[in-house]
This record gives sequence, structure tokens and C-alpha cells, in this order.
Amino acid sequence: MSFGHSKADKAPRLGLVLAFAGIALAACTPVPNESSSQPSESSSSEGQTLDPSDFPNYVEDIDSLTYDYKVNDPAMSDPFFYGNVIYNETVMLRTQEDGTGLGHLRFAPRKIISVRDYTLKTEYAEGTDYMIDGNAITAPSGSRIGHWTNRQMWGEEDLPAPYVVKGTISNQTTDCMRMGATIYTESPFYYGTQVYVTYVYDINDLDMTSLPASQISSLPALKAKLDAKSGSLKIAGIGDSVMEGCSSSVNFNHEPYQKPFFDLFAEAVENKFGLDVTSDNMGVGGTTSSDGTQKSLLDKVVTYAPDLLLVHYGINDLGGQATPNGFMDNIMYIVTYLKENLPNLEIILMSPLSPNPRVYDQIKLESYIKKMNDVAESFSGVVVLDTYAYGNYLLGGGRDYYDMTGNGINHPNDYGHRVYAGALLATIENA
Repeated sequence: MSFGHSKADKAPRLGLVLAFAGIALAACTPVPNESSSQPSESSSSEGQTLDPSDFPNYVEDIDSLTYDYKVNDPAMSDPFFYGNVIYNETVMLRTQEDGTGLGHLRFAPRKIISVRDYTLKTEYAEGTDYMIDGNAITAPSGSRIGHWTNRQMWGEEDLPAPYVVKGTISNQTTDCMRMGATIYTESPFYYGTQVYVTYVYDINDLDMTSLPASQISSLPALKAKLDAKSGSLKIAGIGDSVMEGCSSSVNFNHEPYQKPFFDLFAEAVENKFGLDVTSDNMGVGGTTSSDGTQKSLLDKVVTYAPDLLLVHYGINDLGGQATPNGFMDNIMYIVTYLKENLPNLEIILMSPLSPNPRVYDQIKLESYIKKMNDVAESFSGVVVLDTYAYGNYLLGGGRDYYDMTGNGINHPNDYGHRVYAGALLATIENA
């Protein structure tokens, strides 16, 4: 498999982060607006009894399970709901009045397999570093697990050394910026404090209606290639900093060096279906759907002539105050232009995982997603992956945005990138 990129070397992409002079900030994280609404939470299905044989990665003998996670192993990109084990779900613990830390897993674990730091090398000890009660995880006094107060993450309290809140970012490892009603940073402030929990959950706790469903029947050319399990497949991506891979650990050059979702997805497709996959990620940080209509970009896609195109816009459109109709017009233009020049091209329009609801207008983002669905209904071979709704489901159970963020405002952490990759796989695999 070969991977092409629109930029020569993207690890680390420091130039997009360190020169914060307004325009440079927009290259990776443009300043958004400050309106917000809280994400909705789906309820679990009641009274269901699911058949474990319907879950291809289900493990019956959970007592024999050990931590065997391998970074960038294509098998680790499977969506968690293919089985009953969740690998490295991230949790941000919050400082409580008594000085302990409290966080929440998405589900109450049947068995904890491992709790680790962001490098995945340091394993925490139950009873000493953490305790589990239902889906709550607590760091007692003396724990090695760090935690922040909400007010610290919101920029309302001073941060302890080495972190410092400044008007610009000059040191990627220590500097933070107040942005809207939160702290923005590419330092370890968020990812270095989150804990990575691998555990067994009860599949009957799933709300099956909240999971991304297979849409492969609407992508017949792709289905034919996947069913054949031989031949070649070309995948391209256009979009913003999330598509580019910002805040994935490999792109910002820190452990555990996990690749962004675009690469994880392409490699998983090759691994699962035995295809010769080539890919070109044309995503550029700071871009909007309007930038996606530029002829130079669209002609680059046409020249590459992919079989499958992933499109990820929306977060920067929110920051730029784009109207839902304006967003739809841009997406419609992108799809129309490409389908006219590449009639056999199939497209997955991706909604983003939720950006920080303390900063971005979630209601407007939901309107964007509705408009994407309107576009998809006008074409064959075009589907919408509602990663936003799926991500909000994963933030149920007392969890919130800070459990999955990489930078505090709009980038997913490594777990979030795996969520994207898994959702894409669920979209293209048979139900």
C-alpha cells in the first residue's frame, strides 16, 4: 500500500500551531464563535437481549483477556461495537472538592483489562491509582493519575507549571490560549492528563439505533471491489484540519505515534479486504467548505481519480459564521463538479465529531448535517456518515467533550481518530 499527501511531511505540523498571528491560527484552528448548546444524549435500549454470535469480535472467555493493543494495527480500527471490548477509551478526570479525581466510562465495565497513561506504557494500579464504581472511575489521594478542575479547563483558574496561559503559542509543550469559554492548546495539557481505559462492557447496554449503520448498498462500485477481495482501490480525502490529521499523536510527534483516521481507515480496508489500497489525503487545516470548491483542489481530485472520496468540512464553517444554506451550496458544488468529471466516483460526506459546545454552535452544526443529507439524496453513490451523532452517543453516561479532545476546541485525540476510522468501516462493511 502506498500513501500520498498534499504536503511533503506532516509530522510534526508545528508551523500551523506555533505562529499565532491571527492568519496563522486559522491554518489549523480558526477562531470560532462563542455560541453553544450541549450535545444530546441517547438512551440505551431497554429490555434487549442481543446474540453474541452477531458480534464478530465478541470474546466469551473474558477472564483470559490481557492487554494486547498494538498502536496502528489495522485490527484496532474496528468499531468497538463489533465486539464486547473497548480499547483505550479516553477519560478526563475532574478534580473534586475533596481533591480526588472523577471521570466516567461510556459503559459500566464487566471487567477492567488495563488503565494506562497516554503513552500506553505506564499502567495504573487498581485501588492505588484508580477505583471503579459502576461507570465512574475515581483517582484517590496519592494516585499517579492527574486531573483538572472544570474552571482550569475553562480558563477561569491559573494553571500549575509548566502550563501557562498566554496570548500566543510560542512553546507547543507548555503554552495554552484562552479561546472562547475554554483553553486551547496542543500541549499535553489534555492528552497528557487523559487516562486510556480498556474494558469489557455488556453488549446489551448498547443503543443499537445510535450506532453507524452499513450504507454499502448505496456505494455499489465500492461494494463490488470489497466483495471481490482483490484488485486495487484508490481513496482520497478533502477537508479541514481533522481530515489532515491534526492532534493525532503522530502528526504532532508524541507518543504513542498513532496515525490519523484517514490512514487508519485506508490501512484497515487493505487489511480486511486484501485490496491494493493507495490513498491521497488532500486535507488542509483551516479550510472551509468554500475552500473545498476551489477549482485547483477539485481538479487535483479529478486528476487523482479515486474510487472513494471522503469529505470532511463544517467546523471552520461554524467559526466563519457560514449559513446552513451557504454550507449546502458549497457541498452541492463539490459533489456536482466531481460527479460530472468522475461519474463513477463514490463519496462519503462526513459530519465532524462535536467540537467544543462551550465554543461552537451545535444547533447550526446539526443544520449543516441536514443539508449534507439533502445533497446526498440528489446523487447516487453519495452517502452521509453522521459522526457527530455517533460521537455524542459515545459522550453519554456522564462524559463530555473533554474526554475525547486533543486540543480543547475542535480536534479529536487518538481515541477520537479511531472513532472516525471505525465509523467509516461500519459504513462500508456489510451489515
